[in-house]
This record gives sequence, structure tokens and C-alpha cells, in this order.
Amino acid sequence: MLASWVLLFFAWIFFYAVTQRPTITFLIVLSISAIITIITVILERKSIITLFRMRFVHKAFFGILSLIIILAILVGLYIISVNFPLRFDLTQNKSYTVSQQTMDILSRIDNPLSIVVLRSPSSDPTSSDWRADLLLEQYKRINKHIIVEYINPIEKPSAKSKYQMTQVGEIVFTYGQNKQVRIYRKDLTSQSKVTSEPLFVGEEKFTQAIYTLLEQESSVIYFTVGHGERQLQDRGGEGLSFVKTYLENENYKVRELNITGGKLLVLYDSFMDRSAFNSNLDIFLREWGFYTRNDYIIDASSSVVIPVNIVPQYTSHPITQTLKEGNVFACLVVARSVLSGDNKHKGVFENIITTTPQGYAKREATFDLSRARFNPQTDIAGPVPLGISGSYEIEGRENPARIIVFGDSTFSLNAYINPEQGQSVDIAFAGNKDLFMNTVAYLLEARQKITIRPKEASVKNLTLTTTQTNFIRYVAQIGLPCLFGILGILIWFFRRR
Repeated sequence: MLASWVLLFFAWIFFYAVTQRPTITFLIVLSISAIITIITVILERKSIITLFRMRFVHKAFFGILSLIIILAILVGLYIISVNFPLRFDLTQNKSYTVSQQTMDILSRIDNPLSIVVLRSPSSDPTSSDWRADLLLEQYKRINKHIIVEYINPIEKPSAKSKYQMTQVGEIVFTYGQNKQVRIYRKDLTSQSKVTSEPLFVGEEKFTQAIYTLLEQESSVIYFTVGHGERQLQDRGGEGLSFVKTYLENENYKVRELNITGGKLLVLYDSFMDRSAFNSNLDIFLREWGFYTRNDYIIDASSSVVIPVNIVPQYTSHPITQTLKEGNVFACLVVARSVLSGDNKHKGVFENIITTTPQGYAKREATFDLSRARFNPQTDIAGPVPLGISGSYEIEGRENPARIIVFGDSTFSLNAYINPEQGQSVDIAFAGNKDLFMNTVAYLLEARQKITIRPKEASVKNLTLTTTQTNFIRYVAQIGLPCLFGILGILIWFFRRR
């Protein structure tokens, strides 16, 4: 009987544990071992009863039984922890907790969503792959329809070709009939503007991919051309190519619209931009309740380098809510004031961004910061609105019409929206992309497309005095060893007694 158990043990190792499934060989050995055990118990039942009546066997039996009970409890706790996980994110900025936007989007998945990863699971906690694996595991726990599969390109080359995957680390999201979104390893990180270290942006990319798959149709965004506007195809610092890319990544269709004689600009530059000055847009905006002046904003208390590079203050508006909560700042370069007032369309207006109370709108024909002083007769005291949204009830339409006017367009340009453009972009410009993308999402009433900011680790230094340093050293090197030594002596002394 013992020989059959030993044989069963080795069969379990080589024909079950290694293969991760019960093979025919293992089942045969298991059956033979069970038959031998039953026959032995029947034939040698008297000897077995006599054996169990012996004192040392009795103690050994209950010892083994206690061990089995303890192991059963541990296995039960493991099963409970796997199926009903209880986790606490103790990091200051909740680095390992998904955002509410992600929760809302994942709750909409009601059919199987396949996520295929072309690599093995990562074991390096410092890598972006490990963070991605952790995030995908969280997605699986939130919605049971999400299925994650890892493919080793060496072990399963056929699966690699099945999904048409070309790069190690590539991730393919599939939902429904032939709807796929691909994310590459290089897309999971961006350079931190605070520490210059790689910053994990996987949640934004993954949630954006899932939202794209769930969306039934794409909204079309038109940019007017033919009147001196910024160009969508221009990859230089004055172009809008990055804005076009960001919009397309969020499943928007971007088109150019050439309207003969059209003068509509959503981002209205200061009067110092002559193309804006000559556009005659003021008359149109005034009809809808927006009033602009030939001025420029000065705010020395909230600016970058010079007082006309304004870091705006956020109001309680859906566009700026995530920026305000995440303490992420934007920057407007030589902006103008945007005011609201009476109009025949009876619009309802909300300020989006403003200056500080110390800022003001300077009305002068020339731009001269060295002589700029606040003039209560001609200038507007802060806080001065820099961006306003207007909402209008239109007869016959269920949803209200919306117009948003910013007193600047430079914050959407390549040079100020992406640090890879070659210009050193200050941290104050980190929110420019989000401000633009959130505005588009608000206009289209696509609240779930509002950008998810990556959670950046904050660097904090602990400064200790000489006395505090010596105290820690003495406790660690002398106090703790002495404490354990004294406890050991006391235990030895009481045992001797």
C-alpha cells in the first residue's frame, strides 16, 4: 500500500503538477493506488485497528489530522482572498486605484471583451509592463466580461499571426465583430514634467481604447481653413498636428472645412495677432452674448517667466473639474479678455477660466510691458474671464446649443501642448492638452471622454536633525539587539526554574 502511495506521489508530480491537467497516466495510477488501498484496508483491518490503538500512533494520527485542518483553513482563506479580494490603496495620490471615469466606462461592457497581450506576465515591479498587468487585473475584477490572455511569441507563433501582432508588448482590445484597438508598449509611458522620469499612462490608454470600442459611431469635428487659420497637417511649433492626433486617438473624425467668407474662430487670440484683429468676429460673437476688447491680460501673481504668460484659475465647471482636482495647470500666452452679456438668444453663461484678483485686462494700442500699469478708466480689474461657455435653448432641439470662447489659441499649438516638439515646456503647460480635449468632449456632451490624468509620484524629502539621526541609529543598532537578548535570557531563566 505504501508503495502505491509513493508511486501516486511521483505520478502527481510528473503527470499532473507539470502539465497542469490530469493526464491519462495519472488517472490510471490514481485508480490502481485507490484499489490497492481499499483491498489492503479490507484484508488487514484487524492489524490496522491494533496499530491505531498504540499510543504513539494515536498521537501521530491526531498530529497529522491537526496539520490537515490547518492546511485546509489556509487553502480556504486563499480561495476566499482570490474570489473576494480586499485591497487598500495607501499611496497618497491613489496610484493603484482606477478613476471614476474608468469605472463608469467598464460598467457599460455587457459582452465579452478580449484583451490579448503579446508577452509573458511581468515580474518586475519597476517596469511599465508590471503596472499594465496590475491594471488589467483590476479591470477584470471590476467587470467579469473582460478576458485577458498573455501570448508568448516564441511558444505560440501561430497566435501571434492570428491577431496580426508585430511588436512584443503589443496589446489588442477586441469587442464585438472585428472591432479592434491596438496599444503598443511605447504608448504606456510619457516623460514626467516634474521628475523627468517615465510616467505610466496606461489607464488613460486602456480606458480610451475600451471607450472607442463601445462607441457606436464617431463624432466629426471640423476645423475651418482658407482664412489664415492654423494648419492641421503642420508638424511645426505653430501647427495643430498633435491636436489632430489626440482627437483621432479618441475616435473623433477630424475634417477640414473651407467656407467662403467664413470668419469663425473658437480660440480668439489677442488683438496683437493681426489675423484675429481683422477677422470681424466680434460682431458675430456679440450676437450670441460674447464681448471682446482689444486688450491683453497681465497677471504677475499667476504667470510663467513674464506676466503675460498666464496660468489661469479654474472655476467649478465640468471642463476644468479634473484639472482642478488633479492640481494640473495650463498656460495661455498673451491672452485677451472674454466677457458675457445680454443677447437676443438668451444664453446662459459660465466662466471656465479666469485670472487671479490681482490680474487685469490692459487696453492699449501697443504692447509694452515695461510701462504697463493698471488704469481704472480703461482697464478691467481681475478676476478677468479668459474662457466662457454659453448655452442656448433652441426651439425644436432636445439638447441646448453650446458655444465656448477662449481668449487665446496658443495653448492648443504643438509647441505648447507636447514637450517632444523640441521646445522646453514648463510644468504650467501640462494641462494644455487636457483643457482642449475636455472642451471638445463638453461641446459634444461626451463627458466620458474627459482625459484621465496619470498619477505622478510626488518626491518628498525627510530632513532629520543630528539628534534624531543618532536616536534612530542607537535604537536600530543597540536598542533592538539588546531587547531581544534580554527577552532570550528571561525565557531561558524561567525555563530553568
